[in-house]
This record gives sequence, C-alpha cells and structure tokens, in this order.
Amino acid sequence: MRNKKFVLVQALWNTYKPLIQEGYQALDKTIVLSLPAASMPAESSTMDTGIGSPYGKGALRIWRFWQNTIHKIMLGPVGKTEAKTYYSPYLASWDYNPFLVDLEQLQRQGLVSSDDLKKLYHTTKRECFIDFYQVEQSYNKILKIAWKNSKSSKTFSRFCNDIIKQQQAKFPFTYIADIPINIPESIHKRHPDWFLKDFCLGAPPDEYSPEAQKWGFPVLNPKAFVSVGNRLGPAARMFKRLLKFYLNAHINGIRLDHFIGWVDPYCFYTGTKNYDNGRLFSSPEHPLLKDFYLKNQSDFLYLTNKFLMPLVREFNLSTLDIYPEDLGMRPPAMDYVLRNLHFGKMLPIQFNDPTNPQHMYHLANALPEDMAVIDTHDSNSLQTFFNELSEQKRNAFAQELARDLRFNYTQDLAQPNWLYRMQWAAALASPARRVLVFFTTLMGQSGRYNTPGVLDSWHLRCCTNFEEEYFKALKSFQAYNPFEAIRWAIYARDDDFYHAHRDLVQRLQTAEENLFNALQNL
Repeated sequence: MRNKKFVLVQALWNTYKPLIQEGYQALDKTIVLSLPAASMPAESSTMDTGIGSPYGKGALRIWRFWQNTIHKIMLGPVGKTEAKTYYSPYLASWDYNPFLVDLEQLQRQGLVSSDDLKKLYHTTKRECFIDFYQVEQSYNKILKIAWKNSKSSKTFSRFCNDIIKQQQAKFPFTYIADIPINIPESIHKRHPDWFLKDFCLGAPPDEYSPEAQKWGFPVLNPKAFVSVGNRLGPAARMFKRLLKFYLNAHINGIRLDHFIGWVDPYCFYTGTKNYDNGRLFSSPEHPLLKDFYLKNQSDFLYLTNKFLMPLVREFNLSTLDIYPEDLGMRPPAMDYVLRNLHFGKMLPIQFNDPTNPQHMYHLANALPEDMAVIDTHDSNSLQTFFNELSEQKRNAFAQELARDLRFNYTQDLAQPNWLYRMQWAAALASPARRVLVFFTTLMGQSGRYNTPGVLDSWHLRCCTNFEEEYFKALKSFQAYNPFEAIRWAIYARDDDFYHAHRDLVQRLQTAEENLFNALQNL
C-alpha cells in the first residue's frame, strides 16, 4: 500500500502531464523510450514472474505513468532467444519469444491455475534482474500446462506464437518494431546457398568498441536476390517475409538494427586463404568481393527501396517512423542513402566531441529529421557517462552546453548533475524532432543493459517500483525533469521564441515548484 505522500506526488504528476505535452508541441518534439520487451516491470511486487511482458499490466503501468511525457516505446527484437546465444534478442530465431507471454492472461482464460502462478511468484528473484535460465524452466513448464489444457492440435511452438498474437491484438498500445541485422540460424542452415561462403558480418573498430566485432552473422549473397523474370529470387522472398514478421508485431515504427549492414556490410573473411576483410559493395580490389562492387551511389539504395519502402507504404508509416541505427564506422555511401531516403541520422551525444562545434554529433547541428540520442541499450546511462568523464572533458561539455543553452558559464556547470540536466535541455532545444532515450537514463535507474563484446548481457530490467524510484531520483536530480528541460530548451531557442512562450514557461515553473515541494516530503 502506497502512503499518502506518494499518492499526492503521483496526483500532481498526473495533473501536470498535459502541460509537459504542451511543451513538447511548442518545441515540435517526439520522445521515444527504449525499453526492451523482456525488461518491462512486473505487475506488482507480489506478482512477479521474473521477466517482463510488453502485453501485461506491468507494461500498462509504464504507458500510463509516462503518458504525455513519452510518445512511443521501442521494444527491441521480439524473436525467440536461446541459452546458447546467452538469450541475446539480436540473435533470436524466427518465432515469437514465449518468455513474453503475459501469464496472468492465461490464468484469466482458465488455461493455468492460480496455484501454478503462485509457485512462480514465490521463486527467489533478484530485483531489476532477469535470470533467463530460471525463466526458461518456469515458463516452459507453465506454457506446457496451458498448451495441454487448451487441448489444441497445434504444435507447442505454434500455440505460443498464437498466444502472443492474441495478446498483441488485445493490448491497447503498440510499439516500434526492431528488425535485427542477423538472419536466423535456421534459415542459414536450410539454405546455405543463399549466403556468402567464408564470410560473416561484423564491424571494424568504432566508438562503441575499440576492437573489431566479429559477430558471426551470415552474409546474404546479393546474387540470391536476383529476380527471375518478374519474380523475386527465393532469398529475396524470405527476406521480405522476415521483415513483415517484425512489422506485423508492432506497427508504430521501425528500428533498423545496424542499417550500415543494409547499405554496405562489413564482411570478415573466415576461410583458409590469406584474404582481407572488406565491405561487401565497396571492395573493388578484393579477390572475392570485387564481383559485388557498386560503382554508382544510387545502387546502394537497392535493398531499402526494394524491400523496406513498400512495407513502409503498406503500413502507412512515414520517414519519421523509421529509426535507422547508423552508429559505428560509416561507409562513404551511408550519408547519401540517408539523405536520399529522407531518413535521419542517430546523433548519440556520448560520441560528441565538445571541443569541435562542427562535430557531426553536436546536437546543435542536427537536421529536423535526425534523432537526438541521449543513450542506447549499448551504452552507459547519461548519468554514468558524465560521472566517468575526466574533469577536462566535463569542462568541455559544460562550456559547449552553456553556449547551446545561452547560459553564463560557471565552473559549477561541470558537475555531472548539471551536465545531465543541461544535456536533456539541449536535446529538446536542438532542431532534431525526435529524442531517443534508454529507460535507465529517463528514470534514474542504475545498471547497464548491454556491453558490446560481452556475451552474457541483457539481464537488466525496469524495477517493479519504478514510479517511487523515479521520484526519488528526480528529487536528487538523477532522473529526467521535463519541466526544467522544456523551460531551458524554450529559452535556448532565441529571445523571440522565449517571449512567445513566456506564459508556458511560467506555468511549467509553477508546476515544477509544486511537484518538488511535494517531493521533499517523500
């Protein structure tokens, strides 16, 4: 039972959320929260299955608490994960992940008993942590009980897929889909001739990893896409079905994992000869890759134009609903493709060089179609990022942010808490219409979801009592304060913009003061 002081704070928060939305409208901003499907919070502390479901009451709590404060949620891939790949969602198979079934709905349907779920609720768990090995055992057990009780003639896998589809259809909100660059292993094993022999996908050293990343993903052979008459080749038809699988699940937008791999993938040679690695479409001297060399920049548009854009039109999406993940070492054709398709770039502030005002990741240089990226599932939270910077680097960020926000610079602004608050305001003030943030940075929750190159990641989960934890973090300036960030962003634009919105700024300031007065009593 929540105490009266918390109830008051939450009531004020709910009262002021439309005001936050008014601020976003003035700034022309869409806020996108990255919250992996399995990382959703539990329904309650006494009803915790050990993993989150994007179709359960825990997910509803997220949507309702953050209503008008965020606009969309990016789930990450929803395919079936396996122990042999450490349950990485980006190495999922071409089936829905049965871990994402909301078990409480099965109980309400009479397919499992309340006693079945109580046993699971009482299993020892770590708060904010997913033990996938434990979850796999417990979920398979309960799902097989439900399968048996349903008296279905379908296979167990098909039964789980259909349950997820039913729960997706009933859920009142939809998400941004995530299309992994990896083609499921089952397809590679069945059709090895569709893929390049002796090559696998990866990435050269970049800002995320000082070491090259050899992912081991199979590389589709461009020749397998060749049309036969007016029909697509078999690999092309498979690729189109795969894209549609992810889009059918969630139709509020599309994140394209490692879009660089759509444009010009980096291929590691795995054979026995002394051949170099190289990019698939821009290695004219490579003994094996030269056959795929593209002379014209327009040719790099083929994969996206042929397969993705028809689906974008079919699902009534716009280019602002497309989130191409273009982070890392960029091939020369990347910017041409993004401009031609009217896709925006992701601009992660943690890659910005604050000593270079013209740096490509300086948010003041963004275009409206770009995305201001506060952090990602592959990076530290913004709080941790600033805490771990050297004093010299923090000073450089503070000076740049002060200029962007039209603040008078003082040494105090180089403190991590000030940097965190200013960076939020700079993201909202920037020309980029979309702001992307991972849930830890938004809510003030500690921990890291994934460290590139570390196999056993993906365990972090949104805490069950995230509302209380958010307010505690907000009180200590460790969580997103939309009232302050919007006010500062309006001021940062220019004097005319600020004076045109002075009434809104004053109402935001009053709301913030009232909320913080209530927070002092928590």
